[in-house]
Amino acid sequence: MNVMKLMRSSKVLYFLLWLVIISFVIWIFAIYGGGGQTSGKGMGSQYIVKVGKRSLAPRTLNLALQFQREMIRNYVGEQYVEQFMKDAHKRAVSNFIDSLILEDVAEELGMEVKDAEVADAIEKTFKFQDPATQYPLMLQSRGVTADEYESMMKLDLTRNKLLNFFSQRYLISDKEAEKMYENENTKIKAKVILLRNSNFLKELGEISESDVRAIFEKEKDNLKIPEKRAVKYLMVSAPMIRMSLEIPEQEIKNYYEMNKTKFGEKPFEQVKMQARNMLLFSDEKYKNLVQETYDKATEEFKKLKDEKDIEEFSKKYKLEIKKSNLMSAEKPEPPFLTDQKAKDEVFKAEKGKWSEAFESPMGLLRFCVTEITEPRAATYEDVKDEIRDNIKNERLSELAKKKAYELKSRFKDPKTFEEEAKKSNYQVQDSQEIKLSDSIPFIGKNEEFARKIFESEVNQVMEPYQTKDGFALVIPLEKKPADMEKFKAEKSKFIDKKTREMAEKYVEELVSQRRQKLEAKGEISINQDILKQYDAQKES
Repeated sequence: MNVMKLMRSSKVLYFLLWLVIISFVIWIFAIYGGGGQTSGKGMGSQYIVKVGKRSLAPRTLNLALQFQREMIRNYVGEQYVEQFMKDAHKRAVSNFIDSLILEDVAEELGMEVKDAEVADAIEKTFKFQDPATQYPLMLQSRGVTADEYESMMKLDLTRNKLLNFFSQRYLISDKEAEKMYENENTKIKAKVILLRNSNFLKELGEISESDVRAIFEKEKDNLKIPEKRAVKYLMVSAPMIRMSLEIPEQEIKNYYEMNKTKFGEKPFEQVKMQARNMLLFSDEKYKNLVQETYDKATEEFKKLKDEKDIEEFSKKYKLEIKKSNLMSAEKPEPPFLTDQKAKDEVFKAEKGKWSEAFESPMGLLRFCVTEITEPRAATYEDVKDEIRDNIKNERLSELAKKKAYELKSRFKDPKTFEEEAKKSNYQVQDSQEIKLSDSIPFIGKNEEFARKIFESEVNQVMEPYQTKDGFALVIPLEKKPADMEKFKAEKSKFIDKKTREMAEKYVEELVSQRRQKLEAKGEISINQDILKQYDAQKES
């Protein structure tokens, strides 16, 4: 790409460079940071991150950190300390990965940013009097090439283009927008007193066996133990393959000897595993071997026919066939805990038969159901502890509620009320000025209850509110209504802002899902040697 050819005649002011810098840095601080991107132009080992066919040049990280540092300095002035940049290189690299994933999304949708669009953005942002001279000088001062800098801008434009596209998926009516605006701009302050159930453990006393038995007899017709299943399973992922590779110890030792400073001069035996992993991540030969081995293993894995094949495969690649405990659909174990598809497959599978290979968030998975217990009526022994806990929690909740109403009845004013609450070891907290959509101390986010606080009388205690672990008493201290006239004047702008936020959330989730799958396939690579150099700089 040579955007300079497209912008020879542009005229711009140098100081507007900061518009792009600030935009880029905000991007990095948010979720989708980025830098100069090679898009598969054959960087070889000269990269900081790779995602599939895309990579970013090492100098991109320097550029990103320059921009971050300069923006922070501009913002905090003389109060700047280098501690503000702690782990900034690690965050930036993580964000680079997300940026390259977004490039893939744009390509799939036919929304790649063209060179002409980058040229147009540069022309509108910079108005150099002599672009043929000033532009190269600016690039030289930053230590980057035109391709690297223009690719950085391309990533920013790509993200904005995708967000504009996805924003169109969301429609917000005037009524919905009005409610959103009101929730975001109505402000309240409140004093919150929490009476936790655990405050009354000493008053509770013992739960008798007869009480537990009585509940069991009353409810036993409805008490069921669900079907449970145990499985053995085998998973294949690039990280697993990487860990299973055999590397000659002499090669690890050679790497250690050549890079002793990276290990703080620690003895070889003490850092052998660390040296092994660094070699795997930094040596192109081994990175290629990991990918080749993973590709070969996944193809073999899909073709395995029976138990014997599975066992031979696991030995060949040094992968462990793991076993689960008996689990119900309501309480699955990893890796089925977070994978709805895998869990569903388990609970409809035939016992003793290995499943076909299918993709899960953590890698390719095959399983075999080894045991099934049929659903049945619960016995007293099955459920007595659960019944005891339920009785305990119900009685504690009733005690907390009773004490909350007793305390409320003695209310005189906020100050003496707080003093009395603290004498009883109840927790007290004054909120900052919060919006209806913000979290309330001890209660969390609850727009409906926040609205009730706003509608209640200032400096008077409200009815007790049940929380997940007790009861809260709330005293509104101050309230400021939203300026709805301002909303009418800014309605279109506000709706655009909210649809943009919805698009950002969608994109964040999309990137997260894709990143999980790419990591499982070993298609994300970070140049650990370069990161180690930054770590060493920080330590020195």
